[in-house]
Amino acid sequence: MSACVRAGACVRACVRACVRACVRVCVCVCVCVRVCVYIIVVSENCHDTQKRKLENLDSLHSTANVPASRPRSSINPILTQRLTRGKSSV
Repeated sequence: MSACVRAGACVRACVRACVRACVRVCVCVCVCVRVCVYIIVVSENCHDTQKRKLENLDSLHSTANVPASRPRSSINPILTQRLTRGKSSV
């Protein structure tokens, strides 16, 4: 497992390429003493998170460390409409 951790530069390069390509699921194969396979799932809208992921990439922080306040553009518009309708009808 420690050999896989040492492949940080390879993982950073692979993740950076995946984020730029805006793919949902990315498989990174890094060779470091043995072959290590990383499967990275981009669960959020890639365009919203692209800049943040690239900024946090060098320190290899997970996206869980992102502050709770998110831009309004990331909120589901259908959910927003339902909430607005509910408020106006009450």
